[in-house]
Amino acid sequence: MSRYRIIYKNSNIEAPMGRFEIGRSEACNLVLDDPGVSRLHAAIVRDENGLFLEDLGSRNGCVVNGRHVSGRVALAHGDEITIGKQSIRISTVVASEARSHTSAKNTMSLRVCPVCGDWMTAEDTLCRTCHPDAGAGERDTPEPQPASSLGAEAAAPSATSRQMLLELASKALGKKKYDETSQLLSSMLERFWAQAQEGVPPNEADLLDVTELVIALAVAEKNPEHISALFAFYQRMRRLMPRKGVEALYQDIRKTGYRVCPEMTRYLGVLAELSRGFSPGDKFIHRRIEGLVGLCS
Repeated sequence: MSRYRIIYKNSNIEAPMGRFEIGRSEACNLVLDDPGVSRLHAAIVRDENGLFLEDLGSRNGCVVNGRHVSGRVALAHGDEITIGKQSIRISTVVASEARSHTSAKNTMSLRVCPVCGDWMTAEDTLCRTCHPDAGAGERDTPEPQPASSLGAEAAAPSATSRQMLLELASKALGKKKYDETSQLLSSMLERFWAQAQEGVPPNEADLLDVTELVIALAVAEKNPEHISALFAFYQRMRRLMPRKGVEALYQDIRKTGYRVCPEMTRYLGVLAELSRGFSPGDKFIHRRIEGLVGLCS
């Protein structure tokens, strides 16, 4: 049976069996903060017959490869779905990649909680965010809750979930499973962004852990695109990168082959806007980030 990935911005996740709901509601698997998106807009459905897109009676409809669609339509590798102003791409999982996901303990093996959108391992039948006291192997599944009852705490990954993802990403990196590592780290950055949108910014320690892993991945894979994604994330968050993360860039950025790119330039522009409110310590970090330009030119 074919397997598929759902790619949205920096997120790259495997399509689960069943319905993957998309909309503005926090109860959706993929939450799109876009006024052109309905609360429950559409669903990507994976079953034994393949992958499909279903419009769920949305106000503005769905577009696949530039064409408005209605009802249920089949999806294939390379298809681009447009919902509101947001673009979602579909990609197939190649055979070699599929084989790398056979071990639940050492590979991605994650699915999305239908209630809060947080990640769950293959062994978990209860989401650790919705049910922090539940252990793996329990048979009950979480009952959907009204979106109004899901506050910022539910929208953000719990400490247990964050630690689990970090451990999985670190193990995947150690085993040179770079696609898997990238997928895990991208999902964490997206969840940090969702958390910030709910008014609860991620703490510095969590950001530093993910930042250092992204840099380590960029070095291991010699892929400067990971560094570009990191600058894009902090630019979108409108905040300084942790100081130790900046120092890690000074030490390793040349090893990635990175050169100054639009993401870095835009990030420096945001920092220039914010600099009036910087403390002396913040100003030092700002200058260090500006100094990276000389290393990457």
